[in-house]
Parts: sequence; C-alpha cells; structure tokens
Amino acid sequence: MLLKQKSMPENTRLSPMWRKPEFTAGSRLTQTLERGVSGSVASCPTIWFRADDVAVASGSFAAMADCFRRHRIPLAPAVVPSWLSLSRWREIEAVMGKNGRWSFHQHGRRHLNHEPVGRKSEFGPARSAEAKRRDILLGRQRLERIMGDDFLPVFTAPWNRFDAITGQCLRELGFLAASRNDKAFNSEPIDLPEIPVNCDLHTRRGTPSQTWNDFFAEVESGLQRGLLGVMLHHQRMNSRALEFLDIFLSAVAASPRLRVASLEEMVIEAKFLKITSTHVRSTPNGFPIVAR
Repeated sequence: MLLKQKSMPENTRLSPMWRKPEFTAGSRLTQTLERGVSGSVASCPTIWFRADDVAVASGSFAAMADCFRRHRIPLAPAVVPSWLSLSRWREIEAVMGKNGRWSFHQHGRRHLNHEPVGRKSEFGPARSAEAKRRDILLGRQRLERIMGDDFLPVFTAPWNRFDAITGQCLRELGFLAASRNDKAFNSEPIDLPEIPVNCDLHTRRGTPSQTWNDFFAEVESGLQRGLLGVMLHHQRMNSRALEFLDIFLSAVAASPRLRVASLEEMVIEAKFLKITSTHVRSTPNGFPIVAR
C-alpha cells in the first residue's frame, strides 16, 4: 500500500551518492561486509537500522518499510512529535502492518534549530535546561497519547546532537536510552545508555565517488568495532537509493556472522548490562558495556 507523498518541513536535497549509479555497489558491499566481519573485535558483530524524521506515511516511507518487512529486518523509526497527528499515525500503522519489527521512538520535539551560530541543534547549549526539559516532556506525552503502547521511551536527537544537560533531562524523565552518532557518543558522554549510529545512508555530502567510498569505510569500521548503526532518511531516497537498500538488507540477512538487532532488544540489553557512554569496553559480541 503506497500513499501519496505529502510535504514535510524538511530539506529533501538528494545526496550525490544517489545521483550517479554505482555499478559495482553490490560486489563492493559484499566484500566490505566480509572484511568488516572478519576483522571485527566481536565474533558476531551487531547491526541495527534507524529511520529519522518520521511522521507521514508517504510513498517513500511505505517503500522503505516494505523493504524492511520483506527481509524481516527490524527498523527503529524516530518520530517527530509535533509532526504527528492521530490520523497520520493511523496511516503509518496501515503502512507498517503488524508483521514487522518496529521500534517507534522520539525524535526531538519540533525538529527546529535553536542554535544562533554553529551547528544545528534542537537541544543544544543555547537553550535553558527548563526549556529543553519541557520540550522533551511535551513531545513524549504527545507520542504516548497518540501511539500508546507502541511508543518506546528512547530519544534520538535531530541532527544527532544534544548536550549533557539534555542527557540529564532525559534521565530524569525516565527515558531508557538515547541515540546519537558515535562522534557525539564519544565526545560528550552522558549517564544514560546510548545506542549510537555510525553510518549515514542518505544525507552525506561530497562527490559521488567520495560519498560511496565514505559509506563503505563507515560500514567496515563499524563492523570491525562490533556495532554498526545505520541512519536512514526516507525523504531523501530515490529509486536508486531504494534499490540499494534492498541489496543492502538482502546481504545483511544472508550473512551468518552478522547479528541483526532491534532498538528495543539493544535497550533491554543496555539496561541489563548497564551500558553508558563513559568508561566503555567491549563484550565478546562487540556490544559496549560499562565496567562498574
């Protein structure tokens, strides 16, 4: 079931990666997965997928969801609270179906930049702790009211950025975990379990050849470290991006040495193992844990 594309307050500029076909992408992917797994610190490295900027069951969103459902691979949709309405949620439910493994969680509140200078952030140092806490709480309450038990109390930040004060607010508000990219994970740790992403599939910049080279380097590096988190943006997918996603998921599903995990599964493990972004080490399966 494909629904008509609806407009969203998002820059849908297409990455150069998807403007020019990469005729060797399939074979390069196979080789990259093999090198990443063979050189991994984990006997069975983990891979997981997160889709950002979710709120409307557009045609591109439906196509992405169908790809994950066909390959029986879990997906963690990060939902922007202020973009979601009850009617939009009903459309998403109809598109996603009941046979997939979905971890719907919170993606900021309004997806607005509040930093007057520097890199964009909705929950950065320019805002007071009270303002950030209020927005996080209002966003969570809206998602809980609309989504009910389908909501997983995990927080993904727009632009993958939030500060340590935001991390403290998340902990006080009872969030189970957070997700940023691994650069933020390592540079500004918080006292809350984090499930990072370290591979960007749709928003990277550069020349076509550079973007492809960077993508494969990120895949190999993430697997070698034991945890590969892949970030997707369905608004920035074209037919080439969807075709490659199908190839990517097929290769992942066929790999006997890759562990495919849902966000919910990793949050449960994180809570049990007390994973945080401070003083981390690796378990035998590559998952970071804190030694306490």
